[in-house]
Amino acid sequence: MAHNAGSLEEKVQRGEGVRRLLADEHVQSAFADLRERTIKEWEQAKTVAAREESHAVLQALHKLQVSLRIIVDAGEHAKIELQRAEKAQQTV
Repeated sequence: MAHNAGSLEEKVQRGEGVRRLLADEHVQSAFADLRERTIKEWEQAKTVAAREESHAVLQALHKLQVSLRIIVDAGEHAKIELQRAEKAQQTV
């Protein structure tokens, strides 16, 4: 169980770090600016290739945000598991 606890603690730390990153106003602004700029580029694109490139950037941005949220969620779940394990040890 010690190995599992270590990996849970790592998930909690990783999740907290990513949560802080996503909460940072500068990071939020950078994501929003990139999205807005890319949408404008897509709307103004003169070629199919340019539109496809903008679409790919938007998809990648979305996938990055989803991946980061998954890390935060995994950290929150790991925190709950650690708390449960701690309570179980206290009752033994």
